Amino acid sequence: MSEARRPRKLVYLLSGLAVALFLLVVMSIYVYPRQQELSFNPAYIGTYRGVGLHDGAGYFGKNWFRVHWETDDGISTEVLIDDYGYGPFQSYYPDGELRGTGLCLVEPNGGMEDPMPDEHDVLQGKFYAPDGSLLSEVINGTGTQTLCDAAGNIIWKLRLKAGTRREHWMFSSDGVTLSHTRYDHDELVNGAYISEHYNGKPKARGRYRSGYGSTVGNWYRFHDDGSLESITDHDTEPPAEQKFERGERFPTPKEQAEIRAIEAELEEPTP
Repeated sequence: MSEARRPRKLVYLLSGLAVALFLLVVMSIYVYPRQQELSFNPAYIGTYRGVGLHDGAGYFGKNWFRVHWETDDGISTEVLIDDYGYGPFQSYYPDGELRGTGLCLVEPNGGMEDPMPDEHDVLQGKFYAPDGSLLSEVINGTGTQTLCDAAGNIIWKLRLKAGTRREHWMFSSDGVTLSHTRYDHDELVNGAYISEHYNGKPKARGRYRSGYGSTVGNWYRFHDDGSLESITDHDTEPPAEQKFERGERFPTPKEQAEIRAIEAELEEPTP
């Protein structure tokens, strides 16, 4: 090889290395994962690949692939994202024991274009107590999601049918039913509704209009000593409301009968 060709070959080699190095840097910038708080709830942390100069996908955008969050009592949940729709999730108790696993819905959060997972819109799922025992299961959008707190107390039950909410309970850690709600086929609140104070005393009693999700009839709200806070008649326009101070007024026998009838509706099984 002539002396004149050696520098040229070296130039080609160095140029090739420079191009390879440039491409490696470009790919590293894209592949390196970045995190940010999500717009719908800053407690949820999203992880994406891309430069992150805009909210959309692509090299210069944000290609989301993971969302995770942790509750105050140390329960952590992770949802993996390949595309919007149903993606795999796993949830763990603070000691690492599996709390739940399956597929939950992930949608874009409006114009922000960041992911918004809904861990309660479950297509498939199994849910466990801290001791590893199976509490409930959802198959093809039908079943019950049962969730415990870190201490093993059931705090949430959601009954699903064909992918829609039909009945929902929330409980305090000591077993008080904080709320009990039913839904129609369009997932609008429907029929009787009750909620309780943490001390177990009534908080609200009322009904929702079927097919509309709006309040109807008399709604009773209570102070935490069981006395009435207000009575609102939603059959008038505008609704007529009476307000009471704590301890001022308790339900009359007629009102007690109506309140009991509301409670009895929720004791009947739903279809």
